[in-house]
Amino acid sequence: MRKKVYTSTTNAIAIMFSVTVFVTLAATIFYFIFRFSYVLLILLIATGFFVGALVLLMHNRLFAQPIKQYCQLMKSFSLLKRPDVSLSPLSEIRLINRFVRKTWLQAQHISLSLFKIIELCSMGIFYNVKNEEEVYCSQKFFDIGGISRQAGFIKCQDFDKIYNKITGLYYDNNYQAYLLADFRWVQIQSYEYKKYRMGFIYDVTERVREIKKIESERDIDSLTGLFNRVAFTRLAENLISDRSIKTIAVIMWDINKLKYINDAYGHDVGDSYLCKFAEVIKNLEYYGGLVSRRSGDEFLALIYGYKLNQLKPIIDKINQKIADAYIKIGPNIEKLRASYGVAWYPENGRTIADLINYADAALYEDKYYILAHSLNDLALYDNAGYIQEFNHIIENKLIVFSYQPIIDAKKTEIFGHDAVMRIYSDIISQPKQLREVAKAQGKLNLVEEIVFEKCNAMIRHYKNIKTMPVFINSYSNIILPDNVLSKLFANSGDLKIVVDIAYYLSTDRHILQEKIKILKKYNLQICISNILFNFIDIDKIFVAVDYIKIDVTNIDLNDFNKNKIRNIISFARENNIKVIAKGVDTYKMMKNLLDIGIDYLQGAYIALPFSRPVRLAKGNHKVCQKINQMKIKKVSF
Repeated sequence: MRKKVYTSTTNAIAIMFSVTVFVTLAATIFYFIFRFSYVLLILLIATGFFVGALVLLMHNRLFAQPIKQYCQLMKSFSLLKRPDVSLSPLSEIRLINRFVRKTWLQAQHISLSLFKIIELCSMGIFYNVKNEEEVYCSQKFFDIGGISRQAGFIKCQDFDKIYNKITGLYYDNNYQAYLLADFRWVQIQSYEYKKYRMGFIYDVTERVREIKKIESERDIDSLTGLFNRVAFTRLAENLISDRSIKTIAVIMWDINKLKYINDAYGHDVGDSYLCKFAEVIKNLEYYGGLVSRRSGDEFLALIYGYKLNQLKPIIDKINQKIADAYIKIGPNIEKLRASYGVAWYPENGRTIADLINYADAALYEDKYYILAHSLNDLALYDNAGYIQEFNHIIENKLIVFSYQPIIDAKKTEIFGHDAVMRIYSDIISQPKQLREVAKAQGKLNLVEEIVFEKCNAMIRHYKNIKTMPVFINSYSNIILPDNVLSKLFANSGDLKIVVDIAYYLSTDRHILQEKIKILKKYNLQICISNILFNFIDIDKIFVAVDYIKIDVTNIDLNDFNKNKIRNIISFARENNIKVIAKGVDTYKMMKNLLDIGIDYLQGAYIALPFSRPVRLAKGNHKVCQKINQMKIKKVSF
């Protein structure tokens, strides 16, 4: 139960009343004892009231008023100001005054010690009591916040302006910090309790720099300063997930002369060549694009925020800059040369993986396709080093073949072989390079003639595989003369030769149609390869073929791509065409393709290329193992 509290005025009135009552009772008792007159009784009672009033007045002056003044002073007491207590005639109040002053001085001493400790820390601090009109701010608070003031108390309105100014700056969620005008990063935290508000401010510039350094080492290619593949993929996925973006272009470049530059001038010059190329395509960043180095000589870029007809000129402009750029090596000048491919969102894919795969396919299949614009650089390998090496390869026929088995998905046995080209050269070591040099020199027909001649001789040499189809690579826009074809295939009626024609978006369909017609005269079967992203405008050219080959290398077999393959298989079934999946590198990929209903399988998971064709799985452990695994798993076809 709460005790009652009485004021000094109440106590004074009680004392006065007690004195008056006492004097009145005493006068009345004396009156009845001594029987004096009424006048004297009245005088005595009046004297009692007078004495009571005098006691009340003295109590109020000596006790009540000083205590009341002291209470009013204590109500306005603050640690921010020294207590101003006047001297009191009462020793007790003087004792309380001395105690209050001593306590205030001790609080000031403790506060100063605490402030000194705080100033030694790297953070700034501010606090105030909610009923106070001022906020204490340490010197570090002003220094970190970039404010020219001394430590001390400032009015709440002024503090709120400073606080709102800092928290109104740019805030980065990754660093959880504000960026000041002098490019320093600060964190500010505020806490409120029942009666207090306090907070801290930190300068986290060095920590942000360390984070940026780690991010840079993780996300930035050290040679070119561009994003690496991982960072590009992560940022691109975030952009594609933004449904407000309607059109995106993904561009992939492949530097065609890097190996030649490295071999001719050294890797330091090759690095300079890469950096120059990166410098040119980095201009896409002015259009808000993402630019990255995918691997050694491959680069990726993504542009968004424009309409389709606006993106095309931007891409053309960058490619023209590439064509005009060069590096100087002593007295020599080496121009930048690169192939490129473009994929459009959402037409060519709805994920970054699909778009990269499409751009990759466009690049490596010579799909220089930007809507109606095409940039074909036939001078790609037109220099003395490549020309001399090319002539050496052709004169000495330095082209050989490895033979990769193709597996019948239903019978789980070897159906045929794909003749994989190998070149005896350190300068022109890849079939794509050989094709580019031959194209630049107008000599693709010489390469095709050697390929046909050597494969034809190989099939005749290995008599035990004459009944097995052998797929021979061919160029779509080249038709060998009748006298050459007659010499090669006039007596090949008992051989199963399949001419594997690579189909590009740049392929001349009329030439291709005529080529198929001529080859059919020699009882040759026809396969059209590179069909997945190129599966458009199906017409009688495709109806006339025997096989369609889908390259699934590095393809994500998601629902989107599975539907593409199902459409191809459906078309093939209607026209009595068999479908081959090339690039089957994993069991999961094989299983998915079998579930879709593919006819034939080819890839590293089944078997790597061999130096000579394999007649049966028996006797070859690796191929046998893959076939047996397919049987044991009882995969439904």
